[in-house]
Amino acid sequence: MTGFDWFYNALGSVGFTDPVHPALAHMPIGLVVGALIFGFAALLWKRPLWGLSSQHCLVLAWLFWFPTVLFG
Repeated sequence: MTGFDWFYNALGSVGFTDPVHPALAHMPIGLVVGALIFGFAALLWKRPLWGLSSQHCLVLAWLFWFPTVLFG
């Protein structure tokens, strides 16, 4: 096995044969878009908890960036 064949073989053994790129690449992109929406809504309607949700989205997007780069 070379590279990340073990990863794809493990996914295939549980029935996941689809490409992993869409799942990995869209997660950080969607979270960044969600962070922008939450951030603007927090400013517009003065809801500080929505600003906190925006920060949470950015932290999750940062965390998902690593496997996206590694396996993407």
